[in-house]
Parts: sequence; C-alpha cells; structure tokens
Amino acid sequence: MWFDTDTLFYGQDGPDYDLVCPSCGGRCVGKTYARGVHGTYRNPYIGFCVKRILCSQCGIVDELKSGASLEHRFWYRICIGDNVLWAENENRLRQIRDVLRGNEDRNQAALYALPQWLIKGSNRSKAIVKIEQMLADRSLRGTANG
Repeated sequence: MWFDTDTLFYGQDGPDYDLVCPSCGGRCVGKTYARGVHGTYRNPYIGFCVKRILCSQCGIVDELKSGASLEHRFWYRICIGDNVLWAENENRLRQIRDVLRGNEDRNQAALYALPQWLIKGSNRSKAIVKIEQMLADRSLRGTANG
C-alpha cells in the first residue's frame, strides 16, 4: 500500500537515473522524486518517479506535468537468456557487480534483492562479464534497449 502525501519521504528528491534519451537515443539523466513509501518501519520501500529528463547531447529537457512519472528506459539494461537485468545508474550497476563477485557480505545480497536466476549457475558469470563491458565503455548502451 502506498502511503499518502503526508508520508515522510513524499516529494523529496531521489537518486539520478541513467536513461535512454527519448529524443536522440543517447544517455541522459532522469531526476527523480519520492512518490510514496510502503513496506514496514524497519524495511521501508521508497517508490521513485522520474520528474525531469535532461540530455547534454541533444539539449532536451522534458518536465513532468502531472502527478505520475515520465516514460523512460534505463540505460543499463542487460539481456541474459530470457531475463533482463536493470540498473538505474552506474553506482547501482557497480553494487550488483560487487555482490555477484562476492566482494560484498553475502547478507548484502538481500539488500539488493537480486533475482534467483541471476545469482545461480552460469548466469552469474555472464552477468559479471556484461557488467564489466558496460562499465569499461560508458557509452555502451544495454543490449536490450534495441
């Protein structure tokens, strides 16, 4: 259940997302805001929505005009078999990579809520390779973006 507009985090600025520009297809920044919270007191889930898209390549600025979220596609999107791994920004992609490599405490995996298909079997090593490729070439768009 989403909490109402009196909820503590409602309307506060959230993390920046790396998105595919709807105009030129390059990488742009999506500014987010907290739309609501659900979960428990100890484990709140804050829902973020994109309120503004800014592209330094083509100059587009798209501003949210209603109370919803702007349409967007994440830049970091990786296909592994029939599954898709999403990351909202480079920092999150690095966190996922570190958990998959075992650099983070195993208890941290729950924090990142990685799906079982990703952490089991050969998908894990495939994901690490694809993540490393994306991080090495920051201009490389995810294979699922088309």
